[in-house]
Amino acid sequence: MKELESVETPLEERQDAEPFESPETEFGRLLHQGGLRLPDPRAELEQMQAMAKEAPAMAEAMMTMLIAFTYAEDWSIHGKQSSDESKWKVCLSSAGAERVGVHFPYRMLRMQGPIREDWKDDNGEAYGFRYKVALEINAFGAIKQVLAEGVYHTRKPFKGKVNDEFRPLEDIDREDIRAAAYHIAIGNAFKTALGLRNLPYSQWKHLVERTGAQPGRASHVTYGEGTKGGTASSDQEKQQRVAKIVQDIVNVPGFVLHNREAGSYSIEAPSEMMGPDACIRSSLAALSEFKGKNNDWVSVTDARKLKGRWLNMTLANAEKVWKENEPDLIPSHDGN
Repeated sequence: MKELESVETPLEERQDAEPFESPETEFGRLLHQGGLRLPDPRAELEQMQAMAKEAPAMAEAMMTMLIAFTYAEDWSIHGKQSSDESKWKVCLSSAGAERVGVHFPYRMLRMQGPIREDWKDDNGEAYGFRYKVALEINAFGAIKQVLAEGVYHTRKPFKGKVNDEFRPLEDIDREDIRAAAYHIAIGNAFKTALGLRNLPYSQWKHLVERTGAQPGRASHVTYGEGTKGGTASSDQEKQQRVAKIVQDIVNVPGFVLHNREAGSYSIEAPSEMMGPDACIRSSLAALSEFKGKNNDWVSVTDARKLKGRWLNMTLANAEKVWKENEPDLIPSHDGN
């Protein structure tokens, strides 16, 4: 009788079967002994309901923090021609948006530009710049990625017009056009990522008041026709209107320049060494200056020093500059 041969089974062939789960296996023991708990749908629902209950307060706290990083002058109110406040919207300037964004960790994922675009129209040759950016920001525990674009060109009144006439291209600083497009793109990215686009006026007013700021210091997209508008009932109100217009111009950023020989005004981009305070002083001096009795130029750098006819003249100059450049002085221009 032939003896059975003993055959050794390879190790890998011994381990091809899954053990049946039972209280004696690891997973079974964990369940049996209470060491592993499956999610309880009712507990999860209660947690979500508790979070939903606190969500309005959390949202208000986050928006209040964002607005606290801005100045009231960084904002402009749209739609005030309507008596229905529910139709009013508030927009943040690109400078204000950058002021908010730097408080959070962020990085530029991609930037395309400057992309130059040239064309001809009835007024001759023109050009502009376009930037496209992809930005990532970590705000309030959430990481967001957004795409944004900024466009600026020589047909924009702010840089391209003087006395309602288009300036020759050789009189326009190419770097001013490029820089404007760049800052618009960055500002758009921050506003999109942080939810700061076209806020309802009533909500914005409530949040601004919570920060202790004054909503009345925000600018409007439309001003009255000189001193005939009838909206300024006192010197103080007129001084505030002059200050608002100047602040809005500075927020672009820009400052007013007075051509004494031509008697005209233009708005120029400040140099890197020229801060907001210097732009305000220069703009007020330009808008308020006139020839005195001794044929000397007289001006002020503080709107509170303007009175009577001098104040009326300065306000008329400021409103004229605003009206001529309004499409680009609005902080939310280019789709904001």
